[in-house]
Amino acid sequence: MDNLLISVIVTAKNENAMIEQCIRSIFAQSYHDFEIIFVDALSTDGTFDTAKSLQRIRTSFTNCRRYVCIAEEANSPSKGRNIGARFAEGHILAFTDADCVASKDWLANLAIQLGGKKGLSGGPNKLRHSSNSAVTAAIDGVFATYLGSGGSPQFLAIKQVSKVHALPACNMAVLRRVFNELGGFDEDLKYNEDTDFCHRAIKKGYKIIYSPMAVIDHFMGLDSCRQTARFVKKYGLERGRNIRKNPYLFQKSNILSTMFLFSIGFLLATALVNPISKLVLYAVTASLTGIVLSYSAMIAVRNKSLASFGYSILIFFTIHINYNLGLFSGLMLGESKKNQFPLKHSAAA
Repeated sequence: MDNLLISVIVTAKNENAMIEQCIRSIFAQSYHDFEIIFVDALSTDGTFDTAKSLQRIRTSFTNCRRYVCIAEEANSPSKGRNIGARFAEGHILAFTDADCVASKDWLANLAIQLGGKKGLSGGPNKLRHSSNSAVTAAIDGVFATYLGSGGSPQFLAIKQVSKVHALPACNMAVLRRVFNELGGFDEDLKYNEDTDFCHRAIKKGYKIIYSPMAVIDHFMGLDSCRQTARFVKKYGLERGRNIRKNPYLFQKSNILSTMFLFSIGFLLATALVNPISKLVLYAVTASLTGIVLSYSAMIAVRNKSLASFGYSILIFFTIHINYNLGLFSGLMLGESKKNQFPLKHSAAA
């Protein structure tokens, strides 16, 4: 699929600090024929003006056929992506976010994986930080493991081209005909819209291909344990809310972690009166601690940092406790209210 026009759709809301780096990385793509559709959700920090000013350098990058900047009211990334798709002219739609930086061969590696029933492709969503430390190294290491990521390709380090069940929307390409067949992203979902989109693609018989060479660097602002805790709790909360509406979003990792926590709760409740429950609780706690210690030791060796060992232990527990607290809260609260504001097209270039 290396002879088709690719439309790269970039969505943003108040990302002035990152937008120029993002757009420049796409201008510099090695793929021979693409366009950029930038959709700004009415930012208030100058993001749109910065993005639009980059028109001055577009002609310096011969592979970029067209650069369009759009400002429209959009209360979710899904709406922004669907708006971008309406303006796109490509046979392939590639999606990323304004806080992402693409590797030079990103588009080329996405395109080569598409065709026929291989309707979607994507790649690594590598965490990047404002500064590097033992904490951020531990965060990266934890999320790259199956235990830390829950098996999600969003963060899990997959080392070879593989068929996967989902991709993050910040690193996703889809054939235009497949996108149209699926009706685009669900605009009622502010989180998990990419999981939902991939789920519908699989139901239609399409394969989702992950290429470890199609790399996106993602500056998500996860620079501390506190920021990580806040992120995973919010993510769990919104997934719980969305599960109320779409039960299929309750995936294997959610089932396992939920069963585990209920089991721990039951054992804690019965341990005072039942010695067998107490023994089982001790065994389960020891096993879990042993697994976390093993993974943390592996991360520390890889990072050549003793400090990473302690931070990794803390981050493993931070992720799982806060994610499940958010998930249960979301399941109890239900879905969030829908934003009824209309979309308003205000500018294009």
